[in-house]
Amino acid sequence: MNPRRKRSSKKNVGGVDQELINKHAENLKRRLIDEEFYSHYNMRIIYTIFGLIFVSNVFINVDHGSLPGCSNNIKEDLNIGNLEFGTLGSVVYGGLTLGSAVATWVYRYDGWVKPILILTLGLNSITLWVFTLTNSFAFDAFLRFMLGFF
Repeated sequence: MNPRRKRSSKKNVGGVDQELINKHAENLKRRLIDEEFYSHYNMRIIYTIFGLIFVSNVFINVDHGSLPGCSNNIKEDLNIGNLEFGTLGSVVYGGLTLGSAVATWVYRYDGWVKPILILTLGLNSITLWVFTLTNSFAFDAFLRFMLGFF
């Protein structure tokens, strides 16, 4: 190869700029993917699902910080000791274990995966909301179990 020969960064094939062709091909591919997506999915449903996921994540983050942050208040309101308070924090993992086993079966054999995901996110949010309203240790423990399950 001749060191004096200047190499062009653009590859011209028959006088056509290959970079320009690639750019137009990517834009066309993106446009076709968008058209395909929007032809199958209603944007109202997509925004509803996004909103549900967002609210659910806010509730979950509040839940994760509420038990440690309010331990004295929760113990006082529910009239419980350290053992019961630890149970409220641990019973979620029992729900996760059972929920994972059920989810494995549901996702393998059921064709309604998306509606089930929407249902579980909704039930998760409702469970967290009801947990904040109750003053019963047994019911709160059940709700924490269901939180892990969903």
